[in-house]
Amino acid sequence: MAEGRRGDGQSLIVRAERADRLTRLETAGIHERRPHSTDARRVTYRLTEKGLDLAPVLVELVLWAARHEETEAPAAILREMTHHRERFLSKLRKDWASSRQEK
Repeated sequence: MAEGRRGDGQSLIVRAERADRLTRLETAGIHERRPHSTDARRVTYRLTEKGLDLAPVLVELVLWAARHEETEAPAAILREMTHHRERFLSKLRKDWASSRQEK
């Protein structure tokens, strides 16, 4: 069976799977979908507070992956996550709250 492709070479099946996952995350309240501020054809996704509460778990996953696999994560961020985890998470939450006020 031939797999369709978009003009950018992206598989239509992969695109449909990603769209389904994004919809499921939105339905679960992990993120919210909004129109893009300058391009009506696009949308942006923003974590909800519920989604942001997953940050400690995601930090642990990133650190686990960095210990066991090659990663493209910047070394400075990995060091901050490792040695100053609470500060890293606090800044993340502060930046998230600030961006909510800008909308």
